[in-house]
Amino acid sequence: MSISPYKLSRGMSTPSVTRRIENRYKARNSETALPLPSRTTPPPAPSQATAPRFPSGRSFPPTPAPTSPVSNEASTPAEEAKPADTLARALTHLQRTSDKTLRALAGESGVSASYVSRILSGGRCPSWKITQQIALSCRADPAELKPLWDAARGHPIVQADTSTLPCGGCT
Repeated sequence: MSISPYKLSRGMSTPSVTRRIENRYKARNSETALPLPSRTTPPPAPSQATAPRFPSGRSFPPTPAPTSPVSNEASTPAEEAKPADTLARALTHLQRTSDKTLRALAGESGVSASYVSRILSGGRCPSWKITQQIALSCRADPAELKPLWDAARGHPIVQADTSTLPCGGCT
């Protein structure tokens, strides 16, 4: 209606708003000559087939499909977890099991709570220093996260040389 929500709620009475809605409906539907809706029912909702529009008439950009790193659905082979998502899940698990808030974890790690949130959601891949700080803050061994961090950063995974171990590489 080209009126701000504040103006509608503060500056106009209910009959005035209803009258404006009816006049707008008449102007839009004058070519099709549809009957006007009664005053007790709101104007018809836009159909699902048409995309919502800006006031200038331009359409909204298409909404991308959600790409959440954590999903409640079982993943299919085509949707295998990326290494960065695996690191984010591991760090999230550490944070949740430690019962630390994002702010406490951020304070102990020396970064902002916003950055920790983006790390845990998979939006950012942290440096090794930050990953170590988060692990230590959650009382975990950073060495266990090193292979996940290497994979998330695209570094080659280095296998330990077990031939030099005293037991010959027994497990």
